[in-house]
Amino acid sequence: MERLQMLLRGESTSHILPFLWMRGEDNETIGRELDRIEECGIREVCLESRPHPDFCGPGWWENLDYICAEAKKREMRLWILDDDKFPTGHANGGYARQPEKKKLYLAERHMDVHGPCRSGAVLVKNFTGSDGNLLGILAVPKPDGETLAVSGEGILNLTDQYENGFVYFDLPEGAYRLFVLFTTRKGGGRDEYINLIDSDSVRVLLDEVYEKHYERYHEYFGNVIAGFFSDEPELGNVPGYPFDDTLGKKDQRLPWSGELEAMLRMKWGKDFLTALPALWYDSGEKTSKIRSEYMDVMTGLVRKCFSSQLGKWCRDRGVEYIGHVIEDDNAHTRMGCSTGHYFREMEGQHMAGIDVVHHQIVPGFTEPVHQWIAGDRDGEFFHFGLAKLASSAAHIQENKKGRALCEIFGNYGWAEGNSFMKWLTNHMLVRGINEFTPHAFSMRYPDPDCPPHFYACGNNPGFACFTQLMKYMNRSAHLLSGGVHLADAAILYHAESEWSGKEAMFFQKPARKLMEAQLDYDVIPTDVLAPDGWDKGRKDMPGRKDMPGRKEIPGGKELACRSGDVSTSEEETLALNYAWVEEGWLCIHRERYSCLILPYARYLDRRVVRFVSEHAHRGLKVLVIDELPERDTHGNLLPEDWKNQVTVVPLGQIAEKVEMLENAMGGRELMVLNTDGTTASGRFPNLRSLVMRQPEGLVVMYFNESISEKVCAQVRVKNPDFERLTIYDPWRNRAESYPLEDSYIPLSLEPGEAVFYCLEKGRKEGAESVCEKLFPVLAGRRKLEVDWKVSKWEQPEGIDSEETMTPIFEEGILLEAGQELPNLNGPGYWPSFAGTYRYETIFQQPKENGRIYCLVLPEASDSVRVELNGVELGFLAGFPARVDITDALKEGANALILDVTNTLVWRVKDGASTHLQIPATGITAVPVIEWFD
Repeated sequence: MERLQMLLRGESTSHILPFLWMRGEDNETIGRELDRIEECGIREVCLESRPHPDFCGPGWWENLDYICAEAKKREMRLWILDDDKFPTGHANGGYARQPEKKKLYLAERHMDVHGPCRSGAVLVKNFTGSDGNLLGILAVPKPDGETLAVSGEGILNLTDQYENGFVYFDLPEGAYRLFVLFTTRKGGGRDEYINLIDSDSVRVLLDEVYEKHYERYHEYFGNVIAGFFSDEPELGNVPGYPFDDTLGKKDQRLPWSGELEAMLRMKWGKDFLTALPALWYDSGEKTSKIRSEYMDVMTGLVRKCFSSQLGKWCRDRGVEYIGHVIEDDNAHTRMGCSTGHYFREMEGQHMAGIDVVHHQIVPGFTEPVHQWIAGDRDGEFFHFGLAKLASSAAHIQENKKGRALCEIFGNYGWAEGNSFMKWLTNHMLVRGINEFTPHAFSMRYPDPDCPPHFYACGNNPGFACFTQLMKYMNRSAHLLSGGVHLADAAILYHAESEWSGKEAMFFQKPARKLMEAQLDYDVIPTDVLAPDGWDKGRKDMPGRKDMPGRKEIPGGKELACRSGDVSTSEEETLALNYAWVEEGWLCIHRERYSCLILPYARYLDRRVVRFVSEHAHRGLKVLVIDELPERDTHGNLLPEDWKNQVTVVPLGQIAEKVEMLENAMGGRELMVLNTDGTTASGRFPNLRSLVMRQPEGLVVMYFNESISEKVCAQVRVKNPDFERLTIYDPWRNRAESYPLEDSYIPLSLEPGEAVFYCLEKGRKEGAESVCEKLFPVLAGRRKLEVDWKVSKWEQPEGIDSEETMTPIFEEGILLEAGQELPNLNGPGYWPSFAGTYRYETIFQQPKENGRIYCLVLPEASDSVRVELNGVELGFLAGFPARVDITDALKEGANALILDVTNTLVWRVKDGASTHLQIPATGITAVPVIEWFD
């Protein structure tokens, strides 16, 4: 397998671009930090401009001049975070200079009036505020006095009766709510920021940041400068971070622009004004339709005005546009701090991005209620949905080229060590993430800004192990890139159903059931379901491997006018690949799925209803969770025969149903079974899997996410043509191959352990081969019950030098055989120590030729360097962990050194670390020697 052989030759593609905090440091300091980044094997870096005192000023250009020259010399690539403040959208202060282009909101003020009334009046002069622009005034009947609901009918337009600050009216009998509807640039969130749904507003960001960099560094674009990174751009119609900002909330500003108004006026015609109150208040039967159409058009403009405009600007200049939005706690389908629709915002970007920061993901916390820094929900989304948003977009949006990016590690605090980072890395890899932005390198210490910081001016005791972790991350991402992801099912993205205001199940609910049964999925947006009849009558529809690019899709120009009636050029819609059905398979781009799963929704987007109706005769299998929808999002009843075209499946049975479909269609390549060969039937809920098809075979990753339970199973390989299994260890860049004779592979994973398999049909001629062996069998094990001499070394604070410091260990304590191994940072030991504890011992071990010997550390924290008889055996992180000691082991007495490095939390005691449980420091369980035949 060529990608594996590249790794074994010491070659790989680049998959890591960490943040580098830029604060205007001198060139010598910057150069030393670039040295440290290179030491990690990292060949790209993202310049975090936020803390710089002179972004796009002389100080910034001086720094960037030096960095560009250094990057060219070092053959590194640069990404530039695209603003001076967080989040993206301040445009380096551009909206203070062009206030007419900053964010605009739709707002309402109201009061209640009663009829009958002739020539009544209300003073509304001050309702719109100092900058308000009046849209209209309505008198809306109130159906009752017990709710906030208003009527959708019988609305009186009083706009023409406004004069001299008063509105005059004649009212028939009844209660009315008098609405004053207006636009304003005040009262939302971050008023001096970008309007994502206004092309001219977004252009300010391009002019103030992107163009200025291009003007100065155009010769570096596409070679040294790889592109720009947007960090959490937001609609920002309300202040702060309310993750639940949906329509139907009183007294809130809503995203608005001239483009949005024009499109809604075209869509709603004479009902434009009278439709608007439904955005805040229940207005009867029309409420769902109005809210769905507003969100549909508005998020379509986010795609057109923002991400597609930035993406096209970058593409035209030979660079790429990447980043992520706020996904937290299901915010990705909502307004406020997010962008309303994850997939639409991502379309203009060239990688699909997410982030995991602030303790969003912590091992074991997989339920909806999970406290992290910003709230106490939603652990289920973070574990079963977050990463799959990015990997799914990477699989189905052509311009991503299969790349899914995660900003990772940020602001977990100094309590986050290498073992935790390795677990998070595996969590992301097995969900299809293959590009990483580690957060972050800082050239200041101590630095309270979102620790941990990886080198920390030489003060991070775990940096040496971190360099090993980065090489592991890059090798793993390289191996898992470039192929075709094999999924079992597609799950419909729930955005449109949620916008209707009716009950809608999150996509992660069925996703969880699949993942816990080692079934994989992609989440797909409604936008990929083609408009009416685009492939009707096409008997020559291409197979999935030959599916044409966006420009070659039949009716391409017509299809460019997509959801929300947002007209975009074909060049701007290269991301989108429409779905089709072939021999019963649902196909999108290079992906195929045995079925489409519809999470329960009371109202379902009419495009989904139509797609199912049109493709049922082609064998499309549609599984509806729990109950059929009642209507579409326009309020229409579903077709009478629609219920006969789908299968209703209880949530608890969805995994079993998908597995049956996959087996019946012959699509499942691998199955996890019990050790006796029987079906596992959900016995391994914490075992995750990823399967990628490469030209020469399959690459497979399994990861045991449990914090306490071991997985003992076997994998059945269904294709008898696979002749060879190679097990690859990306931590040490080693591979061992075994003949695959009976199509069953033993799978034994300790908690937190991952394994990588490569399955091939045969050797590729001329390819370098790894050594073929018989599968090892455990022949014996013994606990290492010995005395340990423990000493310690703490690097002096504030050291940042090119010279390697020789540790001088201070004698500590003696731990006798049989004594409980303590937490060395616990009471009675050294609770403020941050550095390295050295465990030394002599042990006796017979050694037989032909056997493999391993040292197993069941528990340790945070990372361990192993040295046996003077032979350096490298670092371990993530425990239990084992290392092959065969070559270093001697017959008789053996001298073992275990250097255990903890984290700076014990010294710094930072605030972010208060949200993370800290494991005991040191070797806390007796090591074990194992030998294999």
